[in-house]
This record gives sequence, C-alpha cells and structure tokens, in this order.
Amino acid sequence: MLTVSNLSAAYGASHVLFDVSLEIRDGEVVTLLGRNGMGKTTTVKSIMGLVVPKGGAVTFNGKPVAGLAPERIARMGAGLVPEGRQVFATLTVRENLVATAANRLGRSDPWTLDRAYDLFPRLRERANQLAGTLSGGEQQMLAVGRALMTNPCLLILDEATEGLAPVIRTEIWHVIERLKSQGQSILLIDKNLSVLKRLADRHYIVEKGRTVWSGTGADLDRDSEQVQSYVGL
Repeated sequence: MLTVSNLSAAYGASHVLFDVSLEIRDGEVVTLLGRNGMGKTTTVKSIMGLVVPKGGAVTFNGKPVAGLAPERIARMGAGLVPEGRQVFATLTVRENLVATAANRLGRSDPWTLDRAYDLFPRLRERANQLAGTLSGGEQQMLAVGRALMTNPCLLILDEATEGLAPVIRTEIWHVIERLKSQGQSILLIDKNLSVLKRLADRHYIVEKGRTVWSGTGADLDRDSEQVQSYVGL
C-alpha cells in the first residue's frame, strides 16, 4: 500500500531526513519509532505532501506521490491524525466530523456519523459541543473520528496517545485494535513499546533522519538493548 524509499527532506537549508525507508502492506499496522526530533513527524509530513521531499520516492497504492499537493494525496485515501490533534475549535463535534466526510474510494461500508459515534460514544454525547471546549482526550477521539470520516485506506496517527490520561490512552488503544480487526491499514507513531509490540505487525526506527532498524515484535524483544539505545531517554 505504501512504500517509502531513501526519503530525504529539509526545512529550507536545514536537512532533516537523509535516508528513510519503510513499507506498509494492506491491512497491516506498522509503527515508526524513535526519540523526539529524529524525523518521525517530518516523514509523515513528507508522505502527506506537507513537506516536499528533496530525494527518494513515496509510492501510495502503486502511484508515485512525492511532491503532490496534500489534498491530492488525501483524496487517494491517506487519512492523517496530526500531532496536536488540530481539530476545528470553533466548530461543533458533529460539524468537525461531517466537514471531512467523503467516500471517494467507493467503500461498501463507509464511515458515517453513527459509525463514528459507535466507535467513540463520548463524541455522541458531545455532538453539539464546540471542539475547542473538549478535553485533550476527547479532542484526540474527534481527530481520529474526523480522519476516519474521509474513509481512508491508510490511517496515519502521529503521537497517538501523547499527553493523554491513562484511561483515555487505553480507550484509544482499544479503538486501534478494533480498526485493525476490521482490516484498516495504519501507520502509528507512539512511545508505548509494550502496547506497540503486541498491536503492530512490524516496526521501523529512525535515528537522525535515517531508518536504522526494522523488524517484528519478536525482533524488538530479541534486539531489546539495541532498540532501547535508539528509543530510550
């Protein structure tokens, strides 16, 4: 579904990515790991067209997308839950969800308001509340629901549970497990290795803008010292 090969990117004269490669197959949950500032979010932005790559290739559903406008990549089926949530603060929960609703890929079981509310019952309770007045956890639920309403074939979550209360983190993990069971392909950035080992099919680690390790959950355990040197504080 997604192949990133030898990706490089920069912000002006500041080179951030040098050689990032990863792959996501249909129905897989794949993680992108690494300490803060190592290039994870820039990789996501490069995939989504928010940063124009300097080199390398990004192929999405068999089509090259590096350098395309973000809205074109989104219409091809990439849905982003950005770091910091970035909900529309002055719109209600319901308005946030319907604002992005589309079924451009013609799914037979598209995401609807009722389906999003079933996934996150708290959003149903807050349907007419302004998004800016929600708690951080509720905003994260809304950001996930909003991305799902675009009916993506690939869902990207940047810092899926960062800064959330433990009970909300647990709810988000349960939702991701549920989405996986439904065949949703997911690229996931988070720091909770114990959950990620159980949940994800494969993992990639970036260090200083380069992919330095990849493997399964079993490989994470086998290479635990090496992995900890890349992702530990």
